Amino acid sequence: KTSYIVSILEQSIHLIDDLVEREFLETTAATLVRKRTNLADILSGYVEECKRSSAIAKRSFHYNSSTQELYADIDNSKFMQILNNLISNAIKFTHEGGIITITLTEKTDTLMFTVSDNGIGIPEELMPFIFDKFSQAARPGLNGEPTIGLGLSIVKTIVEWHEGEISCESKEAEGTTFIVNLPKSV
Repeated sequence: KTSYIVSILEQSIHLIDDLVEREFLETTAATLVRKRTNLADILSGYVEECKRSSAIAKRSFHYNSSTQELYADIDNSKFMQILNNLISNAIKFTHEGGIITITLTEKTDTLMFTVSDNGIGIPEELMPFIFDKFSQAARPGLNGEPTIGLGLSIVKTIVEWHEGEISCESKEAEGTTFIVNLPKSV
């Protein structure tokens, strides 16, 4: 009986992933509506939601920030697409019992947030391609989750719309960290 429920949940997750990617592709022409937003509040709230569903994800979620108020001008719905994609990837490539951490740090002119995991990492030969559309770096998740290689390309595009930058550090069998820098709001 539980295997049937797990199967239904997996099918639902695949459907949601497909709908999210289609929604993004249909809304890329939409205007970016940026508002001054407390990233510390958004990220801590997001991690709290992840913790509530960690029984399903079977991973530990952590949030680190030196302060409770750090502001950036963002389009909230597009920013959530960034978070959803990075966390979804972390879950797909981190074994059960693994750790996923979001950290927010204030720099001179930017806010840097990272999404780190202690998952399987990205092979060195795939690193140059991870942000490409329909990337040759695309690979199924640990539980066979399908991919079409668009997710990180979408993330990079949205980060750039916000005049930010994204990079990645990864080591096979040790984990991956995505680093996003966004202009700080005054």
